[in-house]
Amino acid sequence: MSNTLRDWRSVAMFPLAVYLLAVGVMMWFLDPISQQNKFAALLASEFLNVALLIHIVLHRDFGRLKVVWFALWWLFLCILLSLALF
Repeated sequence: MSNTLRDWRSVAMFPLAVYLLAVGVMMWFLDPISQQNKFAALLASEFLNVALLIHIVLHRDFGRLKVVWFALWWLFLCILLSLALF
């Protein structure tokens, strides 16, 4: 694996790990009974985030098509986060 590819994968994985940690902390302070909609949207975004992290780790080629898919996953994460917060 080349250094450039490893750098792009680590650059892609860092914000996902920060997002995973931040949303996990946010979910810790929610009441899952009274705030079911927020909790479900945040949990769905966590599952989507973990799936994207696994996808980045398992697939070695991070080419042009992967960057497009990465951007779409981030769009879905933002949509789920906006559903949870507003």
